[in-house]
Amino acid sequence: DGFDLPMLILNHKECDLALAMEIFDLADGFTFIEECFFDKGQPSKYNKDWWDFCLKLFNDMGNGKFKLDDIPNELSVGQKIVLIKNGIVNNLTNDMEFLFK
Repeated sequence: DGFDLPMLILNHKECDLALAMEIFDLADGFTFIEECFFDKGQPSKYNKDWWDFCLKLFNDMGNGKFKLDDIPNELSVGQKIVLIKNGIVNNLTNDMEFLFK
């Protein structure tokens, strides 16, 4: 299904939040966020494996599964706004300063 390798990486003990966020971005996780929070998307409308992968990764990031080593500052302004407006950043880290570097 194409998600085996990313899952191996995400389940590795050295995988940190920065890498998890990069994988989420590469999996088009921001489309997932927009659909979940803005458009109230339905999982049946999308590839089930993709939806399940993004949902699990999103929940893992929000639940603190990954250690907080370094947050990438490569998010676009739009992606930053999506994270802030939906309160997602607060779930990932209390330090939002990285968003405005």
